[in-house]
Amino acid sequence: MINIAVCDDNKAFLDMMCRLVDEMMTEAEIPHKIRDYLSGCVFLDHHKLEPFDVVFLDIIMPQKSGFEIADEMRKISEKTYIIFVTTEDSLVYDSFDFTPFYFVPKSNPKLLKTKLHHVIEKLAAHISANKPIYIEMAFGEKRYIEPSTIVLISSNANYVDYTLSSGEVLHIRGKLEETESLLDTRLFVRVHNRSIINMAYINQIDNPNNRVILQGHGEVGVSRRYKSELERAYLIYQKDLN
Repeated sequence: MINIAVCDDNKAFLDMMCRLVDEMMTEAEIPHKIRDYLSGCVFLDHHKLEPFDVVFLDIIMPQKSGFEIADEMRKISEKTYIIFVTTEDSLVYDSFDFTPFYFVPKSNPKLLKTKLHHVIEKLAAHISANKPIYIEMAFGEKRYIEPSTIVLISSNANYVDYTLSSGEVLHIRGKLEETESLLDTRLFVRVHNRSIINMAYINQIDNPNNRVILQGHGEVGVSRRYKSELERAYLIYQKDLN
């Protein structure tokens, strides 16, 4: 169940947004609950108790602006998808510090519906691709890992190493082929007999030098066998998930 908040100080617009989001999430077959907020401060109080998965957030509001609310939200949860809703296109560039998922314009009703439909399609793809995967650790320990936290998976003899965004490396007995079957191909791609990468962390594909440079995690070699597959998969990733 996806918990969604819609926060806007305009009651008529808030009601319309809730109705549209509900209709489109239902159409996308995403189980969800929606709560509406006229006050950013009230929303934050509830978000602190139980962080929402998705928030549609007006930027220009009294008491606290959408940016101030987003700043406090990020201190509570890095995982929440923030979609800013605004009449001021110029504010879009000021919002990048809060890593928003998308922007929806308020001023044009037709464009609002088009953009909203687009963002919910992307949300559905993200939610599906990021379902936690289950792995068996040593001594019978079980662990669920969110795919978004996996940067690189590499094989070493009879073991598989998961490099996580936190810097932690999980060393697990198994084969890379078994691990690959657990992963969503919209997010992960094999680049070498011994390596699978999360495309969300690609900083650069360096074709002349047969390597991929990952954000904050060095580089990974790309074998000729997987070069075309990497290019194809990354185009799909950029279309569906980026």
